[in-house]
Amino acid sequence: MLSITVYGRPLSKQRHESSIRGHGENVHIHEFNPMSNVNHETLLKLRFMEKYPTHIPYEKDVPLVSLIKIYFMIPNGAKKDEKDLMLRELIYPTKKPDNDNVEKISWDALNQIAFADDCQIVKNITEKFYSDRPRVEIYLMTVDEFKSIYF
Repeated sequence: MLSITVYGRPLSKQRHESSIRGHGENVHIHEFNPMSNVNHETLLKLRFMEKYPTHIPYEKDVPLVSLIKIYFMIPNGAKKDEKDLMLRELIYPTKKPDNDNVEKISWDALNQIAFADDCQIVKNITEKFYSDRPRVEIYLMTVDEFKSIYF
């Protein structure tokens, strides 16, 4: 099993930005990845490569399981008893970013570094929690590893 943790406010994949270039018949749309995506994906890549410097990406025919835990900062206005319930995972965050957007930026960052292609992820579990320390934890494992741990 592989795992990395990125501390800080959880970020999601932002939509590509576009601009119109040229005039008349030479007009074309230029799309580009927002800098926030580029920066966050680079951070994820660096964290992974620091932790697993000799890792060879899982080959394309290896099915993988992704487990992502998203930890949000407890809101400032939360009462003491609410904070306790949040830390005990009895109150969950129902706010953005959406799980699928956190998955997308994580998988895109790890493409060709942890695995050949994110299409290899055949099972994914993403959960949101509150914490005193916001972060995103990403776990990757083969289907066989997942079965041996959870079944």
